[in-house]
Amino acid sequence: MRVIFLTDVRGAGRKGDVKDVREGYARNFLIPRGLAKLGTPEALKQKEKEDALAKAASVERITQLRNKVIDLENTTLVFKRKFSGKGGFFGSVSKNDIETELAKRDLEGVTVLLEKPIKTEGKHSVKIDFGEGVRGEITISLLPEEKI
Repeated sequence: MRVIFLTDVRGAGRKGDVKDVREGYARNFLIPRGLAKLGTPEALKQKEKEDALAKAASVERITQLRNKVIDLENTTLVFKRKFSGKGGFFGSVSKNDIETELAKRDLEGVTVLLEKPIKTEGKHSVKIDFGEGVRGEITISLLPEEKI
């Protein structure tokens, strides 16, 4: 019997999968518990339409993310920290600082790929991940706030 899984069922299928299962398993377990529905021709057509709409929305989202990457690659985020006269900073620029600044620019949900905080003066290139396979780089500039 062909069913469409509505949720993940361990050992049987994942949400959205269309699979053939034993009739008793489908009628006595999956369908009564709302874990799957019958894979009728109408239900399969509806699923195909929903999958096509989801794919179109995903393509649109990826296009928007790529446009944001292009905009960000031409932007430099400037951070100021207190500078000790000995060539070091009292503070650093961390992932959280960069993500907070990006959130102020309506870019929430991005992941900054920074191994260790930035502690040296100058411009630094930092990779960011927007999700859905879209990545880019942004320039971070660390400047002294005031010399002590």
